[in-house]
Amino acid sequence: MSYYRELSNPWVKAQKFQDVKVSDLLKRAKKRLEKRSEPQKNPAWVFDLDSTLFCTGPRNQKVFWKFLQKQEEFPKHWGLLWQQMGPAVQQYSIPRTFYSVLRSFGWSPDEARAEAKAIWDAYQGHWMGEFFKSQNIAHDPAYPGAVEFVRAILEMENEVIYLTGRDSPRAMEGTLHALKMAGFPLGNGTHLRLKPVQEMGDLDFKLKASSRMKSEFEVIGLLENEPENLVMFAKLFPDAEIVFYHSIMSARHPEKDIRDYMNGRPLWKLDNFSS
Repeated sequence: MSYYRELSNPWVKAQKFQDVKVSDLLKRAKKRLEKRSEPQKNPAWVFDLDSTLFCTGPRNQKVFWKFLQKQEEFPKHWGLLWQQMGPAVQQYSIPRTFYSVLRSFGWSPDEARAEAKAIWDAYQGHWMGEFFKSQNIAHDPAYPGAVEFVRAILEMENEVIYLTGRDSPRAMEGTLHALKMAGFPLGNGTHLRLKPVQEMGDLDFKLKASSRMKSEFEVIGLLENEPENLVMFAKLFPDAEIVFYHSIMSARHPEKDIRDYMNGRPLWKLDNFSS
């Protein structure tokens, strides 16, 4: 069962994903090591962090609470909204989360949609300034089973690359703390790569970072929750396992069809790390 209720943007619903279990992915990872095409390079798996290895629900709730504390006053339903903003109700976007919770309060679809937009318009600037700060990231919980999966990949003598759209100036300290506290492997055989500056776009950063990785490693597999990043990975790494972690994501649609780059590979969808 997936960790969230409503998850997908329309792009995801249009894809023909094949469900996969962690146990099957580990078997495939082992077989890939036996049939390597670039033995001169170390094999590697690439992992996104937000909404792939870590659940961002508690962080979103914390950041919204900080926003409320800055208000001289706010409507009662904003406080009730904060109380309900746990992982179990988190949708693929924050406005959609607001909408879903307001609907659960009995608001009509039109009323909930208009109010969700109004709250997001007021809140967006605060969210953008706070969401990626180390003090808010540091206590992110890992998804159940995620640590064990990454450790199993590393123990196969793969390199592990944490590739995240968080930026180093704001988020490096908190990211290292969260990885350590959750029990993810750090040190030998692991690499952590964050954006050098906040202003750099996530897709642009991951494309440039992936191009460097391609020259350094034989990338065996990539695990990511954002559709446009998946398309980029599929194009850049024509032999790697492309695994979509089915959690929250942006509403952005990739410009290209990922099937154009799969070359007959299965397109995997992983709903959780516990199976």
